[in-house]
Amino acid sequence: MSWLLFMVISIFMFSVGNIFDKIILSRYINLKNMLGYLNMLFLMHIVNFAVFLPFATLSSINIEVSLLMLLRTFLLVLSIYVGTRLMIKEEVSRLIGLMFTNILIAFVLDYLLFNTRLSLLGYLGAVMLLCNGFLMTYKPSKKIFMDREDIFYVLINILIWGSYAVVVKAITHHIDSFTFLTIDAFNLFIVGVIWHIFLKNIRKDARKIFMLGWKFWITFSLMMAAYIPALFFYFKAFSLQAVSVLVPFETLQPMFVLLIALFMSRYFPKILKEESDVKTISYKLVALLLLAIGVYIMVTFGAR
Repeated sequence: MSWLLFMVISIFMFSVGNIFDKIILSRYINLKNMLGYLNMLFLMHIVNFAVFLPFATLSSINIEVSLLMLLRTFLLVLSIYVGTRLMIKEEVSRLIGLMFTNILIAFVLDYLLFNTRLSLLGYLGAVMLLCNGFLMTYKPSKKIFMDREDIFYVLINILIWGSYAVVVKAITHHIDSFTFLTIDAFNLFIVGVIWHIFLKNIRKDARKIFMLGWKFWITFSLMMAAYIPALFFYFKAFSLQAVSVLVPFETLQPMFVLLIALFMSRYFPKILKEESDVKTISYKLVALLLLAIGVYIMVTFGAR
């Protein structure tokens, strides 16, 4: 059951990273300078590359691995762009909840590519986790899951994340975690270099963001300190278990994000604010009940 431990640690660390990400986006970034921020973020991956390179097994890299990692980088960059755009506008707990309806996409691709099937109870558990994600996202005050103008970007991100999980699973057949992190950091750095060379306006915004004060850099460092181990444990979990079993557990992330966000809203409202009225919390409690039942079913009866 080590795969479950790795997955839960990964999800929790991603949730912590989401909170710091939202703080940065709400305080320092807007739609006008967003690409400059992403350019700076990608360029900073040269630090990760230097850290992970000594632990990488470069001899395991071949053409197939390179192509899979390029596909993974393309999906990740597109997802970061769309996700950042959404997170600037939306509450972090609601947005993360909707993202994990990618379960349906992952199920189809996992079946087609790896012929993976769940038991009937396993699919029931997955549906409960899917319902949990929707309820975590629902906004009773507006009676909506998402503002209309954002629906297109949400659908794109759902498709991306459903495909992304399957690509990561395919990569785990060829390389280890540190090699994965090394190639990933290098590819993202190259994306940053290409943007920096060819897009003049992005260069200007990136320089301004580089010059932000110590509060920004502390928050940014904490965000990266959460995301990097999250990615490491995510890869480890996918190397040990099928996509269709693992992906439903990603719906734990909205719960972790919600709990952290509510804590921040209660004790540090100037840093992060989330809706916490009675109706909203009641929907979240029902979602947590579905979550508990769904996780139990997936762990006990998920895989055939």
